[in-house]
Amino acid sequence: MAGKRVTLQNIADACGVSRMTVSRALQGKTGNMSPATFERIRNSAKEMGYVRDHRISELASYLADQRRGVMIQGELAYLHILEPSFRDQGRNQYFFDILHQAAPQYGYRVEAYEWSGQPGIGLTETQLERIWDARGVKGIFIGPQVAKHPPKLNWEKYSLISMGDSLRSPVLHRVDSDFRQATEDCCRKLHQLGFKRIGLIAILGYDRAMRFAIRGGFEAFHFLTAGATRLDIMGEDLPMDGERYSQPIHQWIREQQPDVIVSGSEQLIKLQELGYSVPEDFSFATWLSEPSRGSGHISGIRRAEQTLSKTCVELLISQINHGVRGIPLDPIQTKVEGHWADGETIRLG
Repeated sequence: MAGKRVTLQNIADACGVSRMTVSRALQGKTGNMSPATFERIRNSAKEMGYVRDHRISELASYLADQRRGVMIQGELAYLHILEPSFRDQGRNQYFFDILHQAAPQYGYRVEAYEWSGQPGIGLTETQLERIWDARGVKGIFIGPQVAKHPPKLNWEKYSLISMGDSLRSPVLHRVDSDFRQATEDCCRKLHQLGFKRIGLIAILGYDRAMRFAIRGGFEAFHFLTAGATRLDIMGEDLPMDGERYSQPIHQWIREQQPDVIVSGSEQLIKLQELGYSVPEDFSFATWLSEPSRGSGHISGIRRAEQTLSKTCVELLISQINHGVRGIPLDPIQTKVEGHWADGETIRLG
């Protein structure tokens, strides 16, 4: 297509996908897109000689904001550091969604970007900085990630907030829910409701990633609560399915005989898949439910989604307004507490 500007629609027609799918792929946003589709779009764009015009992208975003009646003064970036062997983006999509909803209240929009360090998966460091410079991005949220190595960006150009504790280097100002307090509060509420044998399932890999906040909250509850029966923690390093998961779980339940189990919301599904009926066999409560992701029916501590998202946006914008850039000398952690919410997974009496 020499002599003629290649458009997103040209690439979409060549690949047999929608224009929106092409747009997301070229921004490094894989979402629910298959790796094969992602690669096909990227390769076709390269072969056809596509060159992205950031001025057009800016105009499109501006017009979309005007149609929604939103006065936008700038863009904030949400960076997802991909681990190619671990493509689950659930946590990143969740945080992006709540930040995307909160930011316009402060005159900003949030756009997502992906980096992996591997060719063809996400954007390169050079591409990220070129796009951010063109769009005038001054603040970056960095999402939860499992990759061992972050991108080599010129961090001193940006104000930065890390979502959660999973980014170990560089150490930035970070914001998340208070999992330790949530676990302690959940156990205390269950004890007040009359449950005597509170069991905790905290799979080691997850609890390690949380810096053992879950275990810490459980131990704090027992240390501070007289008369609570102390059950052994199911904290082995287990996969999430198969015999290596089911056998230890069955054995732990037989030995500990909990009348209520505290765990993450995903464990409720796993327990039901193993044949347990909740709350008939035992009650269940989670240390953090997320109504926007469909777990509002589960009893337990509910994440304060609006407070969390607004806090993140306010802290990042505050850094931008005060000219605070780069890796902080003294990183600050901000923990947002949740609140107890009744659900369908607790049986009383």
